[in-house]
Amino acid sequence: MANLNAWLKASRPKTLALALAGISAGSLMAAAQGYFRWDIFLLACSTALCLQILSNWANDYGDGVRAADNAMRQGPKRAVSSGVITPLSMLRGIVSLGVACLILGFALICIAFDRSQLLEILSFVLLGIAAVVAAITYTMGRAPYGYRGWGDFFVFLFFGLVPVQGGYYLYDHDWLSVNLLPAVAIGAFGVGVLNLNNLRDYQSDKAVGKNTLVVRLGFQNGKRYQLALTLLPYISILIYNLLLRRGLLSYLFLLSFVPAGLQLRRLFKTDRPTALYAELKRLALIALSFSILFGLGECLAS
Repeated sequence: MANLNAWLKASRPKTLALALAGISAGSLMAAAQGYFRWDIFLLACSTALCLQILSNWANDYGDGVRAADNAMRQGPKRAVSSGVITPLSMLRGIVSLGVACLILGFALICIAFDRSQLLEILSFVLLGIAAVVAAITYTMGRAPYGYRGWGDFFVFLFFGLVPVQGGYYLYDHDWLSVNLLPAVAIGAFGVGVLNLNNLRDYQSDKAVGKNTLVVRLGFQNGKRYQLALTLLPYISILIYNLLLRRGLLSYLFLLSFVPAGLQLRRLFKTDRPTALYAELKRLALIALSFSILFGLGECLAS
C-alpha cells in the first residue's frame, strides 16, 4: 500500500483536472453543434489523463536523476529524488504507461474514424506519438526541452490547441478557425499551471541550471507573465463570443474569474515561493471550471 501511495503521489492528482479542461471544452463545443458521443468523450478523457500522468512520472524521473529535485526545492518531495521509487522502477513505469497511452489513443482513433478516412487516421496517429514523446522528453533524455525554456510552448500546444481543436475534430470531422480562440484560452491556463510550478521552484531550478522561462525572466517578471496568462483566456472567449454574436448565457465562463482574480491577488501579495504550492491545484480547478462553464454556455446559447 505504501508503494501504491508513492505512485499515486508521483501522478500529482491535484493537477490532473487540467488534463480534462481541453477535452471538456472541445467536447462541449461539439455537443452544442449536435455531434457529442459518450464513447469518444470517455476514451479521450482517459487518454488525456494517461498522458498527463506520463508527463508527471517522466518529470519526476528526469528531475530526480539530474538532482533538480534537491533540498532547495520548495514543493513536496518527489518519488525518485526521495528514494521512495527507484529510478529503474520509475523508468519501467514510464515505458508501460507510454504504451498504454498509445493503445488508448489508437482505440480513440478507431472509434472516431472509419477506414476510408486514412489521412485523418494517419494525422492523429502521428499526433498521438508526438504527444507521448513530448510528455517524456520534457525533463528526460540528453537535451530535455524543459531545461531550455520550451516547456511553455509544448504545454500550450498539447494542453490547449491539440485537445480543443483535435477534440472537436474527433466528433465533427471539421476544422473551424474560430475554435482557435477557445484553444488559446485553455492553452493559456495550462501554461499558467506550469508557470506557477516554475515560480515555486525558481531558486532551485536556477541553482541546477534548469532554465525555465521563469528563470530567464526573473521571479517578478514571472509573476507579470502569470497575470497575462490568467487574463488571456477571458479575453480570447470574449472575442470569440463577439465574433459569433453569442447571447448572454455564453458569458457563464466569467464566473470563474472570481477565483482567478483572488488567486492573482494572492500571487502579487507574496514573495515566498513556498506559498505557491497550493495555487497549482486551485488553478487546475479554475481551468476545468472555466472550460465547463464555457462549454455549457455554448450549449445553452445554441
